[in-house]
Amino acid sequence: MNIFRRLLNNNYSLLTTILIAGVIILFLVPVPWGISNPWLSNFWNAGHLLGFFIISRCLAPYCQRFVPDFAFSITAIITLLMAGGIEIVQATINRQPSWNDFVLSSIGIFYGLLAFEPFKKRLIKNYLTLLATIITGGVYATFPFVALTIDKTLAETRVPLIIDFSTPFEHFRLSGTSNYERVTYPPNPNEKAVKVNFTTVPYSMLHIRGFTPNWSNYSALYIDTYLSGSTPLRVNISIEDQIHTQNGRPFNDRFTRVYQLNPGRNILTLLLDDIKKAPASRNMELSHIKRIALYTMNLEANRQIYLNKIQLIGP
Repeated sequence: MNIFRRLLNNNYSLLTTILIAGVIILFLVPVPWGISNPWLSNFWNAGHLLGFFIISRCLAPYCQRFVPDFAFSITAIITLLMAGGIEIVQATINRQPSWNDFVLSSIGIFYGLLAFEPFKKRLIKNYLTLLATIITGGVYATFPFVALTIDKTLAETRVPLIIDFSTPFEHFRLSGTSNYERVTYPPNPNEKAVKVNFTTVPYSMLHIRGFTPNWSNYSALYIDTYLSGSTPLRVNISIEDQIHTQNGRPFNDRFTRVYQLNPGRNILTLLLDDIKKAPASRNMELSHIKRIALYTMNLEANRQIYLNKIQLIGP
């Protein structure tokens, strides 16, 4: 243990540099296809909290050493600027900037400052404010996982509905490289939809998971969308089963079709028989469907669609 402590003390600058550089690189690595699993996607987002906890905790001793009178403020300012800067840079690569990520990064910064003993002594003087901030940050960071659990329970009672955004929890099942938000559906103000912003990155995607996997008792998939703007948009729709993932996700082993959406409301009906026969060398297992994806490729400008409902119909 003593040897480890001496090694850590002697190489603190090197270890700090490696840790901070590693965290920043992780935040800037392009993710061409996004993370399709909603649980993993939310864990990935929560990584902003952990990453900036590490950064602020590593920077704090340096600021305390060189500017002790302003160490707390300077550490907070530097790390907040880094968090904001990363989101700005992500807008220029195949990553999507997000206010949610910035908030999670800010929570991580606060926890990192709190973990540094000199700052902890300063913060502990305002005990109630400190406690409220810690609890609020924890609730904010864990809420997506609670929402996913609630949504999974509700989804099992709403078959054959895949998703319609009528509850405030369903959009936590979404992930991908496109920005999205739950809004009112333009054709019907009494219904909800998710507004999807397809961007100019090579693959701008929206993944949907967490629905009933057994489609074998139905005949078609109904999709209700609305396209903003005055020109048509070609959208790819991909559907995958469990075997596709086990096979390494080759392109010709899933259902993929290009659909032209026209301005205004679009109703798509995908025959499950076509989906079943789509893989090149086998039939898709309709009893083990895992993912639906909507994506665009190399758009010249951002485009928005409203996704209102996906539902199985038939037999």
